[in-house]
Amino acid sequence: MPSSSGHTLHSALFDFPSMSRDNPEGQLVHEYVQFLSDMNMVKLFTVASAMWLAYDNILTLPREISHVWRAKWTIHRVLYIFLRIVALISMVFYLLVGLSTRLPAQVRAFCFGWDKYST
Repeated sequence: MPSSSGHTLHSALFDFPSMSRDNPEGQLVHEYVQFLSDMNMVKLFTVASAMWLAYDNILTLPREISHVWRAKWTIHRVLYIFLRIVALISMVFYLLVGLSTRLPAQVRAFCFGWDKYST
């Protein structure tokens, strides 16, 4: 929220002379605060997109069962089912990696590998 002088909340950290942007330590603090803010935004968007995907799957499930799961096997059906499953698995991995800080290194590496493979 901008103040009367046009500064944001983050710039309030730099009102102290020792924390000015001209000071290397002040610049480092500013970059760290910006990084934390950006990471929080990424986490919020990750959760929002997961909820949107879950909502979409729940809404379309009855029509999907009647039109896709009961239809005969065609290339269109296979691609549709494959893409739905890939989207769900990718979102689970994004949530695991994006929201957890205590995952073992092997799990994080697998999730990052999945991300590179699926995109």
